[in-house]
Amino acid sequence: MSALYSILVKEMENKKIILDIKVIHPDSMVIPASPGFALSIIHSRAERNSPISEEVSLDLILNKNWMAKYARGFILDVDVEIENYPGDEMIRDYANQYWENVNNWLRGDMTVLVSDSEWLHHLQVGDKWETASFDPTEHYESCDPIISEDTSIKIQASTTYDIENGLMPMWKYMASGYALASESDIFEIPKYPVNSYITDPDGQPKDGQDIMDYVKDNIGEMFVSRNEIGVLMRKKGFQNDLVLLSCRSNSYGYGGALDLLEDLTKVVFNNKKKRLPEPLSYRKILQYSDPVIIGSNITGVSIEYSVLIFNREYPIELADKREAFNLLIRPFEDELRFPPDNGLPMMMTLKEVMVKDKLGGYVLDPNESIIDQFISDYEIIEMPDLKFPDLDSLSRKEVVQKFQFNAWPIVKIRITVCNPKLLEGYSSKIPFAYGF
Repeated sequence: MSALYSILVKEMENKKIILDIKVIHPDSMVIPASPGFALSIIHSRAERNSPISEEVSLDLILNKNWMAKYARGFILDVDVEIENYPGDEMIRDYANQYWENVNNWLRGDMTVLVSDSEWLHHLQVGDKWETASFDPTEHYESCDPIISEDTSIKIQASTTYDIENGLMPMWKYMASGYALASESDIFEIPKYPVNSYITDPDGQPKDGQDIMDYVKDNIGEMFVSRNEIGVLMRKKGFQNDLVLLSCRSNSYGYGGALDLLEDLTKVVFNNKKKRLPEPLSYRKILQYSDPVIIGSNITGVSIEYSVLIFNREYPIELADKREAFNLLIRPFEDELRFPPDNGLPMMMTLKEVMVKDKLGGYVLDPNESIIDQFISDYEIIEMPDLKFPDLDSLSRKEVVQKFQFNAWPIVKIRITVCNPKLLEGYSSKIPFAYGF
């Protein structure tokens, strides 16, 4: 997102701060005197461990319902004095000479009074930065002043954690292939953003403990890495990388083994946390869930796939032989760059049509003649009614009861190959995810 404003801290005293705000993008010819805009600007400069970031996550800053309810608890008063407003007519006229000199664009001083000086702890006079902050809503509710609390002390003193309210059950098939290597079909994922959780005082590596041994002992546990929260998993594939399964973003996986180990902190739900945001919904999770091939039936030169689907956004179709070929080789793709001698005829045949790249790995870019060596025919042989359970309307117990294949649509696809040997050992590669 492009920066909209340039910010300079002019003055600070206790709970008051004066900011010089300058418009640097033509789409933002306004400086709102609103608590949400002021809180967003202050938050945009904060580091992860600053008090305001510990209390308010970026998810909440972008959540207009949460901001409408709580912004006035952080921002007691905000006033803006505009220095050079050119007038509505000039701003609407993009051919006006006003737009030719960015240095003359709108600027003003924003004076903000916060409820606790801790919310300004990360700032000092002279700080300057650019931000894409915006006013999230037009209406703000009244709210009692929100004061910083040392929640870490309270949590460490607690003898129990509210596990059920901080977590939600997840079926491994819903995670676009990232959790298929899990030994457990059902595991728990964080229901809220990262700021709703706190460092687990009893879950950190012991002095002298090997980090890989620590990770091995904590697969399936909840961690934070680089401000992303998720469940630590091993991803199915050739390299068997670690992955932080984060279902809050638009993609499930986050980082590889080396990235995660650089900044990995085990956390638990903060059962003293106030002002929780809206929880994660299954609707959002399933919006990005790839179909999963959960079974295959091999007869001679034909393989019949059973494809589990979770939403209507992924139309199951094969337009040509190339798409059928891509489905056929998908479970081998993690191995294609450095193909192992695993003895499977499919991999051995693929190696024959691959070429080395400049880095010594392999690439596969098949033309039609190569594809014809693999694919003889293909078809979708069964398309069920696309009826999906509404998990968000169910109780926790009822949700778990829907984590079985017969509760979801299953599409049947048949691919006929040119040589039956290609399918030898193929069933060992199932299940796998595939985005049609």
